[in-house]
Amino acid sequence: MALDKVTHDDSLASWLALTQEEPLEPLTPICDPHHHLWDRRVVNPVPPFIVNGFGRRSGMGDYRYADFAADSAGNSVRSSVFIECGWKYDRRDLENGDHMAPVGESRTVGQIARHCSSAGQKLAIVAHVDFRHGAVRVREALAAHRSAAGEHLVGIRQCLAWDASDEIYSAKQRGQEPHASRTPAFREGFAVLSEFGLVFESWLFHTNIEDLRDLALAFPSQPMILDHIGLPVGVATYRRADGLAGPSQEV
Repeated sequence: MALDKVTHDDSLASWLALTQEEPLEPLTPICDPHHHLWDRRVVNPVPPFIVNGFGRRSGMGDYRYADFAADSAGNSVRSSVFIECGWKYDRRDLENGDHMAPVGESRTVGQIARHCSSAGQKLAIVAHVDFRHGAVRVREALAAHRSAAGEHLVGIRQCLAWDASDEIYSAKQRGQEPHASRTPAFREGFAVLSEFGLVFESWLFHTNIEDLRDLALAFPSQPMILDHIGLPVGVATYRRADGLAGPSQEV
C-alpha cells in the first residue's frame, strides 16, 4: 500500500478507550525502558510499520508526555527512558543535512525531563547521532546533546536495520548504506562515545545482528543495547541468524 494513502484516524483512540485494563502489579516499582514522544507531523509519510490491520487508517497521532502519563496511570512507574524518534529536530539543520539537527530533540525532551524531575519522576534520554560523520563532528554533536539534556542523557541510538527491499522500512530509506557500522568513518565516530560515558542503543533486523556482533568485538568495553531483539523479518531466516550476538558481555 502506498504510504501517501494512509491517513490518521482520531476515532481509533475512542475505540481503544472501550477496553480498560487493571494493572497487574500496581505496587511494583517500574522503569519503562523504551517509549517515544511525538506529534503526527513527525510521521509524514507514515512509516510502513504503522500500517496495520486497520488498512488505510493509522491510529498514530500526537503522543506527548501527558499521554504517556495517562497510559501508565495506576501503575507504579517511577522512571522511564525516552528513545529518539526524530521529534523536534532543528529543521534548518535537518534540511542542510547537518549533524547537529537531532540536538533539537534533546533540547525539547530535556525540558520535559527537568519538569518530570520537579514532579518526582525520572526521564532519561537516548538521543541520536550519526556516527558516520566521524570523530570531530560526533564529538561536537555529543557535547551539544549533553548541554541540551544534561544529566538526563544516558545513551545514543543509531539505526542499523537495513534491508535491500523497498517494501521494508529500514535505514536504506534514510540514505544509509548497508553495513554502515563497519565503515572507518562510523567507527571513528563511534569511538568517541566512551568519552561521554554513554551506552549505544540500536534497532536492527535479525539479518543485521552479525554487524552488531562485529561492532561489539571491535569495542568490547562499550555497553550496547540490542533493541527489539533483532526484529525478525521472516521466521525461517530468523532461526538461521539466532544467537549470533553472543560473544560480548556488553550486549
